[in-house]
Amino acid sequence: DGGGGGGGGSDESGRSGSVSLETAHRVRLVCRFLAIPEEDDFWRLHIVLEAEARTLVAAIARGQAAMLARDTRELIESLEQFQSGLARLNECHTQLWADGGRRDVVLARRLRPFLLSGMSDQQDMQLGCMYYTARSAILPMCLLFLGVRHEEPHPLLRTMQKSVRAMPGPHRAFLASLEKRGGGDVRSHLHAVAARTQVHELALLEAGFNGCIEELLRFCSRRSNLVCRAFPHIAESFREYYHRQLESCIHQARCKLLLQRRMQGPAGRP
Repeated sequence: DGGGGGGGGSDESGRSGSVSLETAHRVRLVCRFLAIPEEDDFWRLHIVLEAEARTLVAAIARGQAAMLARDTRELIESLEQFQSGLARLNECHTQLWADGGRRDVVLARRLRPFLLSGMSDQQDMQLGCMYYTARSAILPMCLLFLGVRHEEPHPLLRTMQKSVRAMPGPHRAFLASLEKRGGGDVRSHLHAVAARTQVHELALLEAGFNGCIEELLRFCSRRSNLVCRAFPHIAESFREYYHRQLESCIHQARCKLLLQRRMQGPAGRP
């Protein structure tokens, strides 16, 4: 895929440097597949996304440590950092992949024969799922860390699961650590501590968590727009039957901690 080397890159003069949104213009592809400008822009976006995701990884590690230590203030700050990291990824989409007319369609059409055989809307739906998830750990780790539950498997989830199995070992190990009991599910942790947390801190936790949910919804919307621009003939179906299922799961993950506190009482008694 687009190469998730978030650590560094090089400009045309050969100097090493950290890849970021600010240095995106210096990213040059060495191994080009189609050798068209649209391809460069597409991979540049995803290389920068993987690099900028280091903020999310740091926020997750910070949040896990805070939950383990039962440090409410540190958890609040980790959620703020996580939300800021997601906002940064949304900014990458806006700046690096603005509406480019027909370029999205051109790229998808030229890549298609190399990715899927045959021609059908169903196969384009599969390719749309690949576009959406980008075979990246970003979306899976966000869902796992926040504790977004999936009642039933759906196409985007199945695509994510397949892409995780094909990831390098360290990526799979990191995602597996978030699936362990007590490993990184913020939502479950918040519901568990709501009854014994001070009200003003509970309000900050609720606002911080739901802010992350809102930013994740924006990120998914950016991914959906990318797919729909590349495959306009399936855009309505993809948005309604694929993206909306994942969006619904994320919406349902919102926390209402203050309401829970009022219903349970300060000591967690009904």
